[in-house]
Amino acid sequence: MVFWLLLGLRRVAVLRRSVLTELDRRHPAPTAAAAVPVATDRAGFGTATGMRRYHAADCQMLAGKEGIRWAAEAAHVEAGLRPCPICTVGGLRPPTTPQERSVGEAPS
Repeated sequence: MVFWLLLGLRRVAVLRRSVLTELDRRHPAPTAAAAVPVATDRAGFGTATGMRRYHAADCQMLAGKEGIRWAAEAAHVEAGLRPCPICTVGGLRPPTTPQERSVGEAPS
């Protein structure tokens, strides 16, 4: 039984490697990300080196990252970055206050 588990783990590792290689081939990291103008304050949206998406200032995906570059959304889009699906969806921000969260919910 141990043999089959080890064989399965090896196969999963091989498949994972091929999937990650294919993802990198289909969606290479944007090279223009370094061209995003740097802002000194937390205005607009932020991204860090190696990220493929831009994030709102309070997004957890930026937490703990160093070298965050802040710029307007248009600058990030021009650099080939996409919006974060967690903190921005099509320009809409998720609700951040209890009052905003309760709007649209069905009554209990």
